[in-house]
Amino acid sequence: MTRASKTAKSASGSIDAVPAKPKQPRAKTPVAAAVAETAIEATAKAAAKSAAKTASKKTEKVSAKKDDVAKAAKKDKAGKAPKVAKSSKRSELGPDFICVGLQKGGTQWLYDQLQNHDDFWMPPYKEIHYFDRRFPDNNIGRAARNYAESPERVTAKRDKRGDAPIDERGAAFYAKVLEHDARQGDIGAYGRLFAMKGEKVTGDVTPAYCSLDEKTIRKLAAEFPHMRICLMLREPVSRLWSQWRMHNASKRRPHRAEKRLKTFKKFIVEPEVLARSFPSEIAKRWQAAFGDRFRYFFLDDVASRPTRCAPRSSRSSAATRRVLELQSGFQSQGEVAAVEALEEGPEADAGAVRDRAREMPKAFGGAAEKWPDLPY
Repeated sequence: MTRASKTAKSASGSIDAVPAKPKQPRAKTPVAAAVAETAIEATAKAAAKSAAKTASKKTEKVSAKKDDVAKAAKKDKAGKAPKVAKSSKRSELGPDFICVGLQKGGTQWLYDQLQNHDDFWMPPYKEIHYFDRRFPDNNIGRAARNYAESPERVTAKRDKRGDAPIDERGAAFYAKVLEHDARQGDIGAYGRLFAMKGEKVTGDVTPAYCSLDEKTIRKLAAEFPHMRICLMLREPVSRLWSQWRMHNASKRRPHRAEKRLKTFKKFIVEPEVLARSFPSEIAKRWQAAFGDRFRYFFLDDVASRPTRCAPRSSRSSAATRRVLELQSGFQSQGEVAAVEALEEGPEADAGAVRDRAREMPKAFGGAAEKWPDLPY
């Protein structure tokens, strides 16, 4: 890779295209700024399109009356008017962006930034899991029921954590979750979940979407032409180790459990884990459908600048704490054990995770260029 091509790739961009220049000076952080800029830009275009349609309504009504007269004149002897094909109309509802991963790649940090940003309204529950599980699943369903039964108690807990308060939009979102009865994966019903966003920019942050199939991805791209896709990247080995630690966090003795390398070797070859371990393949699937509406960002940029990346908001305490914790544990000594287990594992599966880390500089540039030289 030449010096010029390295310069062309930055912390935000697509695999084949240099990211657009920032346009929103209000954005609070380098990575969140890029997400805000792309989402706000898409929303502005959708609003302009809607305004143009509204301006031409009078002309359309006059034209429609003329069409009705013409149809009536063309009725056949049986009194039946000729059939007219219905025009297909893509939805302007739905989220302005979706963050599709990676798990343990900084998606909680991103959600925290945006739920406290003046230009955004984010759903009160981070991971919606509309397309990868039966919606609503137990987690978001329980959260919606808890709010319906005791909004004061839920509000107090959110305030303690530093989460944004649940406003009328959030209450309406939870009501739609409880009322949902559409078939699994209904894209139209998914779009209506965000109908209350108003003038705000909104998004769905569900890392599990990184493993969605190409058919579903193409449907999303076609149904929501204004929507952008965001992918948070992290060095594959450290991300995998962090996922393993989260897997053991609820156990009685998590620190002992995470050191059981025999169990770890079985864990890393599970289909669900492997599906999230190769970011270059994930990026290609989403970019193939969304083109320049796809962008990626590096967790390294967040971890290396925790003070600069903390949100400037009255409710930023929880988000700031998470970023600082991320910095202290980022690429910790635990990855040494992970690498040892990978190197001892079968070359065709476990070892591939480590090998793929060496492919990332060519695929993404930026911070990924340092990943093969990490000291573990």
